[in-house]
Amino acid sequence: MVLVGHFSAKQRDFEALMDAAAAALTARGARVVARAVQRRGVSAGGARKMGLPHSERTLLSGGKAREVARLCERTAAAAAVFVPDLTARQRHALTALLGRPALGLPEALRVGPVADTPMTQQPLPDEPDEPEGWGAPDEPDGLDRLVTEARRDGGAGIDLLPTAELARLMNAEDQTVPEAVAEELPAIAAAVDAIVERMRRGGRLVYAGAGTAGRLGVLDAGECPPTFDTAPGQVVGLIAGGPGAVTAAVEGAEDDRAAAVADLDALGLGAADTVVGVSASGRTPYALAAVEHARALGALTVALAGNRGSALGAAAEHRIEVVTGPELLAGSTRLKAGTAQKLVLNMISTITMIRLGKTYGDLMVDLRASNDKLRARARRIVALATGAEPAAVDAALTATGGRVKDAILLLLADVDAPRAADLLARHDGRLRDAIANSRTDEES
Repeated sequence: MVLVGHFSAKQRDFEALMDAAAAALTARGARVVARAVQRRGVSAGGARKMGLPHSERTLLSGGKAREVARLCERTAAAAAVFVPDLTARQRHALTALLGRPALGLPEALRVGPVADTPMTQQPLPDEPDEPEGWGAPDEPDGLDRLVTEARRDGGAGIDLLPTAELARLMNAEDQTVPEAVAEELPAIAAAVDAIVERMRRGGRLVYAGAGTAGRLGVLDAGECPPTFDTAPGQVVGLIAGGPGAVTAAVEGAEDDRAAAVADLDALGLGAADTVVGVSASGRTPYALAAVEHARALGALTVALAGNRGSALGAAAEHRIEVVTGPELLAGSTRLKAGTAQKLVLNMISTITMIRLGKTYGDLMVDLRASNDKLRARARRIVALATGAEPAAVDAALTATGGRVKDAILLLLADVDAPRAADLLARHDGRLRDAIANSRTDEES
């Protein structure tokens, strides 16, 4: 293995520390075939930074990291061991960059020698690091300007990693997604408030996308009826290529702008409706055409994209651009970009339904109990909301035809089923308002 040290220039005994590390590894049965050392001096950021890593991601500077990679390749080292210890982020990044396991000294001593299996990777260039978020230069179709198409630093060697290390690497990448979504929370909240205003006027929520983005929109729309008892067609998912594209890829359909216009026209889209265009690239023709056509018809438009300054964002009234960075597999936007889309769509539908009175606190009181599991959940929700005994809960649900909101109101306001239904109708289905005004409405 290759032993790598990173020290402050003030640390005079670095050679002794390297010798001690090599001896400890040899005692554990490892064979140190080469060494590399980088020392951080005053010129690298001032005296107060001498004890810090050159890079939070790779510990070393870019040039030194490439030097170590070439050293590992030339010696066919099975692993690289670092003094001092590595953070999880550094371990993942260096393993990908070097094309073989990168371990901190404590971990290497704990797990013992790594099998001497030669591992190779593509030679690393000597030119400066590629700017993060950019792919190959001057691509005629503009893919070089899309973060979602960029290649991760050090990605060339991931197929050489052990399965467990790949799983750790992928998990570490996924953990960055919620942080990226958090940056767009103000935009998400503004979009939701606008959607709620339209839906209170009887409007519909329509998702439009292609491929993974389209499937996620269809999924979110399909979950609204059983979760929130939305009316048929109140939340709609449109996917390029039609319903069959949900289970069988029809990727070429994403370029069909005319199909997007036709799909919206078939819905009879109006000014009270909302169209959310979903596209990782932010320029998918189907999603872009849907947003442009919807806006021309006076509908509210929202863009959910994975690149800043997207064409989709420019076309919509509200733009949500969640930048999750290059994918583990370059351009495979079903990964982090898709995860971000799912999280945002969860927020859009869930918070919209909360604002529309489809919940009571954190309880899904508009649940449609269509199977045994949901019927059991309905009983539990009524019991949690009212504190009533099981027999009373069952009686209330029977009296109201299994409608959870009505059953809760029946028990809390001490009214019969017809009166509960009337109170909810008067208050647009908002259970909290119906409970608060049950006595007042009765007296009037």
